Amino acid sequence: MKVQVSDEQKKIVEHDPLKHAVVLAVAGSGKSTTLVERMNYLFEMKGVLPSRMIVVMFNKSAALDMTKRLERRMGKRNAPLSATYHRLGTLTLQVLVKAGKVPAWKFDQSTSAASKFAMSVIKPFTENAKYPRMVADAFLGFVDRVKGDLADPYQVFENGEWSEKQNWFPAAYDVYEKARKEAGLRFFSDLIYDPVMAVREDPSAAAIVANRYDHVIVDEYQDICESQQALIAAVAGQRARVMVVGDDDQTIYTWRGANPSYILRDFERDFVGATVYKLSRTWRYGHALSCAANYLIHNNKDRADKLCVSGAGTPKTNLHLIQGNPDSIIKSLRPLLTGDNPVPLEEIAVLVRAYSRSGQVQLELLRFGIPFRLEGGEKVAVLENPWVKMLIGWMNVGVGAIAGRPYAGEPDIGSIIQMKDVLFAPFLGLGWDDQNLLCKTVLSKPVDGEGFSFFANNYLKPQSAQFQNQKHAIAVMATHWRSVKGMNGLRGMTAYEFMKQMFSDFNFEQKIVSAYKRPEDSEMHLELLGSFLDYAKQRKESAKDFLQHVADLKSFDEVSKQSVAAVHITSIHRSKGLEWDHVFMVGLVQGKFPLAAKKKEDGLKAAIRLEDERRLFYVAMTRARRGLYLMAPLDNGVEADKEAAADLAVDYVAPKEDGQLMMCLKGGAAVAPYSLTEGVSDTPLPSQFLYESNIIFASWMSAFLTQGSLTLKSANPDLFNDYVEAVGSKKRVSKIRV
Repeated sequence: MKVQVSDEQKKIVEHDPLKHAVVLAVAGSGKSTTLVERMNYLFEMKGVLPSRMIVVMFNKSAALDMTKRLERRMGKRNAPLSATYHRLGTLTLQVLVKAGKVPAWKFDQSTSAASKFAMSVIKPFTENAKYPRMVADAFLGFVDRVKGDLADPYQVFENGEWSEKQNWFPAAYDVYEKARKEAGLRFFSDLIYDPVMAVREDPSAAAIVANRYDHVIVDEYQDICESQQALIAAVAGQRARVMVVGDDDQTIYTWRGANPSYILRDFERDFVGATVYKLSRTWRYGHALSCAANYLIHNNKDRADKLCVSGAGTPKTNLHLIQGNPDSIIKSLRPLLTGDNPVPLEEIAVLVRAYSRSGQVQLELLRFGIPFRLEGGEKVAVLENPWVKMLIGWMNVGVGAIAGRPYAGEPDIGSIIQMKDVLFAPFLGLGWDDQNLLCKTVLSKPVDGEGFSFFANNYLKPQSAQFQNQKHAIAVMATHWRSVKGMNGLRGMTAYEFMKQMFSDFNFEQKIVSAYKRPEDSEMHLELLGSFLDYAKQRKESAKDFLQHVADLKSFDEVSKQSVAAVHITSIHRSKGLEWDHVFMVGLVQGKFPLAAKKKEDGLKAAIRLEDERRLFYVAMTRARRGLYLMAPLDNGVEADKEAAADLAVDYVAPKEDGQLMMCLKGGAAVAPYSLTEGVSDTPLPSQFLYESNIIFASWMSAFLTQGSLTLKSANPDLFNDYVEAVGSKKRVSKIRV
């Protein structure tokens, strides 16, 4: 079967088998097809045995997909191995164990087991920790980073974004490693770390591992870390020719050790004399999006000099800038779902910088009956958020729907679960059994908070180190219970007014911040809770009516989860390698995207952070095939029409006059008037990346290439003209002063 490849792809497929190679591939350039054809070429034309070839993929799903592609092209018997780094590490460990170079320790893939082991080891460092499991998980994140970087733990701590409260991590790392070795255990990150350290420390082990393959191909190389690079080098030895494929502009995992320097410079450190190829043609999206993406990413300094150009036959991609509520999509989404040719739901994606920005989108889709699939799991679902459920639970207590009168007999499991939502409070410091017992007691004795005092006096253990804290927390909860029960069924209050008062009385913000070790976790919960409060504020309903509305939303949510066709809501990191016809990017607010640092950074760190964020924005943009929707705040002080907003439960309104962003985009300057490196304004402003992507000027690209009489002028035409030249046109845009 003859497979059609482009001229760029053909050069890579037929690359000299005796040389290493680096392939810089833009988004949607058909690199998977190219890799399959390369291996088939080595097998059919150069006689390389499949057992002497291996392709290394970034994750399990990508490895499985590559296996299917290879089997279709080469046949099941002739398909080379497609493996993840951890699979390659496991195979390498097996060789070393068999040779007696490393011990055959037990591998435990359970994350729960890893957490329990870490908790036991770090106990001397965390005696006063309220939530030892959370501390252990944060510490394991540090362990993974040290092992990924193959670096000194103190240096890793200094270079990372760890808090001062975690300054014991480096010392604990050595204690942890000693305990792990004494226990004879390996966890997930050790599948790469242990074989790499073995070959580094023992030349005879390195000799056993090396030269098992003639050809090693590595996909998504831009996201490699130091330990993975070391594993590839160890396996390749002196024999294997290595070809790596990736896009430095899509390096988005720097927080776990990836760095564009690997594909730009460091590959040459281990594999000298590599030929560099470029796959510059994308087959995913049209000229407008290619041009806008180029304008954006050319602001990065640490990147290869390349231009993404749409190939022949790519779809026309429309770019949409919507200024109003940056988290609302419903007004732009609904037209896609109606008319003669509605867009299938599964061809629509909502991409978020962080799941905390998805709350309003979730509530909008639920309200308008549009099924969606939340790729981040239930913990990021706004109606499943424990703090949202807690507020709803207290509202049910207030209206008498929960614990309206003493429970007759033993409370049923459904009532206990309801009460656990009400009393969700990590700050109570109760174990699972005690939580259940407290719920049963309160259900049996709900009047005047009697159940709380009864539980405290009869079931708390005075000898416990947490006794005083638990007793105080339960007394505070009882005070809130009496207050809510005394609100006359919440009559005369809207749901929002009640929840706002609860938020203040309970000091929700402080409790959420103290409940989570990582600031990003507390921020996620606060933002999801904030979106729920905003939604309630817009509806202006009584507590009873709002509770019925929430029940309806939950009912549809359960149906939505079973739907095959659904809008995708996912993070940009999870969207890597995927594509949809229509992509919505929400929350494009300066300081949120690009995300501001939690603490002040020096100039170099701030510049590196900004380039990281820009690459993430670039990845998000390039997931779209036919439509890209960029949701940004107003920037000219024009307020939304509140009546229209209430009618739709959104506050999308087009500006009545051009703001600064639109004025700059119409001039085609592609220069932002502010930068993340200069700080963040208190007033929500459109992301600087919207300025840099030059989307209005870029939108003219298709027409400029096809309409011979069309002329354009711009304040920044150079990149536009480079693109026009790359597609073979002699037309040019002239420069103007703005």
